[in-house]
Amino acid sequence: MADRSRVLIVEDNADLLLLYSKTMGALGLEIDPVTSLANARELVSRRQYDLIICDMRLGGDHGTDLLRYLKAKQVEGTEVIIVSGEDHYREACRQLGFDLFLSKPVSMRELKTLVTRLLTPITQSLPA
Repeated sequence: MADRSRVLIVEDNADLLLLYSKTMGALGLEIDPVTSLANARELVSRRQYDLIICDMRLGGDHGTDLLRYLKAKQVEGTEVIIVSGEDHYREACRQLGFDLFLSKPVSMRELKTLVTRLLTPITQSLPA
């Protein structure tokens, strides 16, 4: 996995935010946890992220608003994983060009496997 990859976690449920943060921290990743889209937009405007994990429903906001923001800002080199307990958001995300969707409850094993795959450079996974 890339050294100290930076991950933005956008989740308004405090327990899930802590769980995702601990899981990503155990992988040696640098974590920026936020609970709102406003905070997420502010951080994305100032920092480059290797990965964003975003809940779809954040109080009165929707994760699709962040996806549109990322697309409009032409943020490149950032993987985005959407998590939601509502599967109907999957198609909306796909239409915006974001295919990585995990249904809640999210398996931490599945999340770690996906994150490791996304953040491991291809050259590290090839045999010598």
